[in-house]
Amino acid sequence: MASKEGAGRKSRGKRQEVIFVVKASRLNGNEFYINPDLIEFIEKTPDTVLTMTTGKKVVVEESVDELCGRILNYRRSLVSGLPRLEKEEIETEKGI
Repeated sequence: MASKEGAGRKSRGKRQEVIFVVKASRLNGNEFYINPDLIEFIEKTPDTVLTMTTGKKVVVEESVDELCGRILNYRRSLVSGLPRLEKEEIETEKGI
């Protein structure tokens, strides 16, 4: 499993790398990567709490909307087979 946010196929010469995780941050700022297929539900309690299919709970810094956006982007990239664009790449393409 690759350690990058998003999903998709990234070319590295002739080999393609498939990414199956989204990036999240713990409340202390430490980043980690999580398989969104293992998230059972997301709560806003006021902190954002992920409950995994194993029953484990993980508190993250991101808002529910931000995390859901990352998961949606992940799922879209699986369906389309295209790599996800980072925010900076989108801004560059738009000339922002």
